[in-house]
Amino acid sequence: MESFEEGFHSIEPKRLNFESSEFGLLRDAFGKAVERCRPLTLRKRKREGAHVCTLDCSRITAAEQEPLKRCAGQLAGTIPNTALQWSEALIIKLDFRLGRLWCLIEPAIYVPGDRTPQEKEHVESFRRERAAARYNRQWNGLLDAWAGLLVGSGPEVELQAFGTDEGVDAKFSLVRTTAFSRKGNYE
Repeated sequence: MESFEEGFHSIEPKRLNFESSEFGLLRDAFGKAVERCRPLTLRKRKREGAHVCTLDCSRITAAEQEPLKRCAGQLAGTIPNTALQWSEALIIKLDFRLGRLWCLIEPAIYVPGDRTPQEKEHVESFRRERAAARYNRQWNGLLDAWAGLLVGSGPEVELQAFGTDEGVDAKFSLVRTTAFSRKGNYE
C-alpha cells in the first residue's frame, strides 16, 4: 500500500497550460468560490471545462438584478410553443495565458434538461432570436452587468472557496476591468 503525504505543494505554471489535475482543482475551487460568495448557482459543463451561472433568486437583491434587466429585459421565462423554461446565464471558464489565470465570461441563455429534437429546434431558434438584437452596445452592457455581479460594486473582490482562515482555502482575486472581448490566438 502506498503512503499518502499530506502537505502544501505549489502548482507549477506549466501544469496550467493543459487539462491537468491541478487545473481541474483550480477550476472546481473557483466555481465553489463564485457560488459561495456571489448570488449565483453554478452547473458544470464537463465537455467544455466551464461553469454555467444562473441567478440564485433566493440570494440576489433587486438592486443586483437591475443592471442585467436593463440590458437583457426579461431575465427568465418560458420558450414560446413549449413548456421549457429559460434564463439569462453566464458561462465562466478559466484559462491560463500570458503567465496569468484569466476568467473568461460569456453571456448565454440557459435551458435546463433534456429535449426532444423538436424542442431543440425551438431552443436554438429562441437563442438566435434573443442574440440577434444584441449588437455591440447591448453585448458590452451585458458583459459589464455580469462582471459587476461577479465583482460587486468595487474594482476588485476576493472570493474564497470555503471562507475559512483555518487550514487551507482557495482565494481568488477578480478585477472588474475586462481585457478582451473577442477570440484570440495566443499559441
